[in-house]
Amino acid sequence: MFSPRPQFLVSAAVAAALLLPAAATAQGPPPPTAVNGNPVTTVATGVTTPTAFAFTGDTIFAASGPSEDPDSHGATGLFTLAGGKATQVPGTAPVVSGLAWHDDKLYVSAFTKIIAY
Repeated sequence: MFSPRPQFLVSAAVAAALLLPAAATAQGPPPPTAVNGNPVTTVATGVTTPTAFAFTGDTIFAASGPSEDPDSHGATGLFTLAGGKATQVPGTAPVVSGLAWHDDKLYVSAFTKIIAY
């Protein structure tokens, strides 16, 4: 018959207590609830500090400014959102604070400039 040592049981209990909160936080917080109480659907993840959104047809653009967390080394700039993920648009401004879609052009506010793509 197996009889575990008390030190083993204490070690196992401590390890389990430390792993459970870490696993729970790895998933991130749940989505918020809308003002009317309806659930909110997550469109995509991966934008460090979203600052603006623009919509055209099925395309969603997201702007990201500098991260609020200095230890986060996430990408900033202009992204497209699809399939639950954010994809950085290559060759665009590194920090974007505003977006607007008008007459088939995307206007991007970056630093002291407004750029039309």
